[in-house]
Amino acid sequence: MVENGRMPGSDKINALLGAGTEFDGKLSFKGTVRIDGKFSGQIKAQGTLIVGEEAQLTADVFVDTLVLRGEMKGNVTATSSVELLKTGRIHGNITTPALSVEKGALFQGESIMDEQKIERKSTTPFQPAPVPPEGPKTI
Repeated sequence: MVENGRMPGSDKINALLGAGTEFDGKLSFKGTVRIDGKFSGQIKAQGTLIVGEEAQLTADVFVDTLVLRGEMKGNVTATSSVELLKTGRIHGNITTPALSVEKGALFQGESIMDEQKIERKSTTPFQPAPVPPEGPKTI
């Protein structure tokens, strides 16, 4: 949650993928990382991932906390929380015990919320819900 105009952990950022940079591969870290550029691949972390407003991610993400202000395509598993801020856009599934969606954010996918501690495991690929060919049925 944004507090006093600052994101949690923003004063303790361990690494930054700045605007104008592109990275393709696997990223793992402990602590807090902010991405403002383009990232494609997989992210596994014990900590917080902050995705800046201009960032574009195509990745499966496994973190403690995700703060999303940019664009993301892929699935998220967060053991603590996911915050979608008003400029955030995600196309993919979210598994987390706590989800916050600010007015204006876009979330297209499925959310799975469980009070149990979420294990760090791969999520299934995003698949939209099937649409019945006959339309809605009257009971």
